Amino acid sequence: MLSQSVAKAVRSSINIARKAKSRLLIVSDEPSHLKTLQAELGMGEVEITNATNTEEVRRACHGGHDLAVVDVKPGIVVDVLETLRGSEGYGEISVLVDNSRLVMEPSLAGVLPAFRAMPCSSEELVRLARHRVSSSDSRLSVNSTGSSKVL
Repeated sequence: MLSQSVAKAVRSSINIARKAKSRLLIVSDEPSHLKTLQAELGMGEVEITNATNTEEVRRACHGGHDLAVVDVKPGIVVDVLETLRGSEGYGEISVLVDNSRLVMEPSLAGVLPAFRAMPCSSEELVRLARHRVSSSDSRLSVNSTGSSKVL
């Protein structure tokens, strides 16, 4: 009976550790930007999902993510944000949008706040994403008894 309890505690610890792993969704419609973002944000225990169009975003939204980084042309940013926010479990995640590709597009005024998406420069985007991912990695630790502790 004791060994079953120990096995259950180990399985629970493993599941908690899996859940603690940060999941990042990167959406970019340009392969070179996507590769750059992947290289800059692919650190440590981060699981990255890539999407290049709205359909791929829709499919990716079944996996659950902690953060979305959006780097798309103005013509599709609204569709991407609608897809993200309309997907189950994505109404409250942090969304960072690279504003360098949106600056000269007056038709997007008010769009990002409406979707609770934070516009930022390329440098800020990487810095904020790294901070968010690293802070979600350190939020949860599992001790040797199998219990979790929020940091």
